[in-house]
Amino acid sequence: MPIGRRQSCQAGECARHEQRRGKRHAFERVDPAHTALIVVDMIPFFVDENPYCRGIIANIRTLAHSLRSAGGTIAWILPARRAQTSEGAKEFFGHDIAEMFNNSAGTGPLPERLWSGFELHENDLVLEKFGCQRVLPRPLRAAGETRGAFDQYCAHHGYCNECVL
Repeated sequence: MPIGRRQSCQAGECARHEQRRGKRHAFERVDPAHTALIVVDMIPFFVDENPYCRGIIANIRTLAHSLRSAGGTIAWILPARRAQTSEGAKEFFGHDIAEMFNNSAGTGPLPERLWSGFELHENDLVLEKFGCQRVLPRPLRAAGETRGAFDQYCAHHGYCNECVL
């Protein structure tokens, strides 16, 4: 599956990569069976309140449709709600903001916590994360082992875009 060329780079970022490795993309092709699109924190709390999140919805839908159609995996990673807000979060954010973030995760089954404008498919993964995890959650690693290891990931996040292909 060829990697799309319609990617916007911050000024100079693409040029830096091209200079370093002689090409814009680290991988010219990806194997969909070994690729996961990881979509992080796209819940009503973030999407409804953040113009950036709303602005990337069309790209997420397009990537998800294309990767699913080619046999890839979509993993929706949602924040977990803790029974009690951590003391570390209260110290870092302040009590009220920490409580707001903890409660933003919502309650109920995970599929119902995903922003309602996304289409969830039978083979999609819906997983929880606790806090600001930069590593792949263990359930995603386990799913990769049963589906064939994921060795390529592309992530969309409500705060920023990270492509770790």
